[in-house]
Amino acid sequence: MRTKEFDRNPELEARLKELSGILEIANQSIPQNCADPQKPVLFVVGAPRSGTTLSLQVLAASGGFSYPTNLLARFYASPYIGALTQEILTNPKLDFRGELLNREKFEFCFSSAIGKTKGLLSPSEFWYFWRRFIPNSEIRKITADEEQLVDTKGLRSGIASIEKVHGKPFAAKGMILQYNLQLLHQIFPKVLVLFVTRNPLFNAQSLLQARLNQSGDKGIWYSAKPPGYENLLKDSPENQVLGQVLMTNSEIRKSLKGIPPENWLEYDYSELCANPGGWLDLVAKKCHDLGGDLQFSGHIPKSFDSQDKWVCSDGERHRIETCYNEMRRHFE
Repeated sequence: MRTKEFDRNPELEARLKELSGILEIANQSIPQNCADPQKPVLFVVGAPRSGTTLSLQVLAASGGFSYPTNLLARFYASPYIGALTQEILTNPKLDFRGELLNREKFEFCFSSAIGKTKGLLSPSEFWYFWRRFIPNSEIRKITADEEQLVDTKGLRSGIASIEKVHGKPFAAKGMILQYNLQLLHQIFPKVLVLFVTRNPLFNAQSLLQARLNQSGDKGIWYSAKPPGYENLLKDSPENQVLGQVLMTNSEIRKSLKGIPPENWLEYDYSELCANPGGWLDLVAKKCHDLGGDLQFSGHIPKSFDSQDKWVCSDGERHRIETCYNEMRRHFE
C-alpha cells in the first residue's frame, strides 16, 4: 500500500503498456548491430537511502555517460528508439533554429524523492526495462535457477543500443542485481560496480522516513530485501532498517569478492558529498583501466550538503543508536 503521492498512475500505466506493444513490433526492424556494449558499463549499488540516486545524478550531470532518463524510461520496450527520440528532442546540436529548446530548458536538478527525480533528462531507476530481462520484481538475491532465466542477450543488446546512440559508456543503478554481482560481471565483463555506503545511523534514519513517505507506516518494509531479511520482520522498525543496511552492505561485500578488484569501487556518501569532482576522477581512472576513456562536459557542484544529520525525535534517535550498538558487533 502506497501513499497517494507515491501511488502508481493507472492511466500512465495503460498508455505505457500500449506504447510498449507498438514498439515491440517496431523493434524487429532495428538493425541488429548492437549485440554487446563496447565501453565499460557502470552500475551503482548500495543500501536504499545510502546515496545511490545522488551518485547516478553526478554521473549523469558530468556529461560523460549515457544513462536511463525519465524520458527514456517511457521507451523501455525499445531503448534504441527511445534513445534516438531523446537525441532528436533534446540534443542542442539537432535543434533546428530553436524549434524545441527555446520552449523548454533542460536544467539538471540534484534533488529526488525516495529515488524519484523530476525532469525529462533526470535519471530514472528504469524498473520496467530491468524486469523485461530479469525474473525479479524487487531488490533481492535471485536463486541459481533464476539466474539461468535471465535474458542476458536481450539485456546486453538493450544497453548496447543506448550506448550506440549516445556514444558514451552506460551508467545506471544496478540494485536489482546487487546481490548477484558475479552474474553481473559474467554478463558485462567490462562492468564497473560503484558501491556506496553511508553512516548506518543516518542511513537507518532516512529509511524510516522513506517508509513513512511511501506507505505512511514505519512498520512496513521498504525497498531492498537482503538475504535473511525475513528474520527481521518481527523486530522493531529501528532494528529492521539497521539490519537492512548492515545485511545489504555485508552481502554486497561478499559478492564483490567474486569479481576482480578492477571491476569495483567502494566509497562513502560523505566523501561523495564533500568532493564529487574527486570521486569522478576515481571513476574515470577505473574506466580508463577497463578500456574506456571519459570526456566530461557538464557542470558538477564543488560539494553537496550532506544529509548526515539528526532530524528525528530524541526518542527515535535513542532507539536507533541502541539498536545499532546491539547489532553492529555481528557485522564487525
